[in-house]
Amino acid sequence: SVTPAAFLVTGRVRNPAGGVPLHDVVAVVHVLDRAGRVLMTVRAPVRRAVLNAGEWADFSASASKATNVARYRVEFNARERESIPQIDLRQTGTASPSE
Repeated sequence: SVTPAAFLVTGRVRNPAGGVPLHDVVAVVHVLDRAGRVLMTVRAPVRRAVLNAGEWADFSASASKATNVARYRVEFNARERESIPQIDLRQTGTASPSE
């Protein structure tokens, strides 16, 4: 969502039933303009320190003073900033499109 003060991205991440435990998962949100340039990157920890197989956790990332936002991209990293493969299951037609 967009407010006069910030661009807010909220969501939920789930570790698949056959997954290994994930520690210190962080949502990395890249806020982009219409040309695809990264305006800013925001990191926000998920609300569980350990995400075991089959578990989920919410996250909320706020990009303060973000203007001219056209879209955003979300990635997830675990401890040591290793990238976590993901499948995006959001409904199409959301208010804030993503890559």
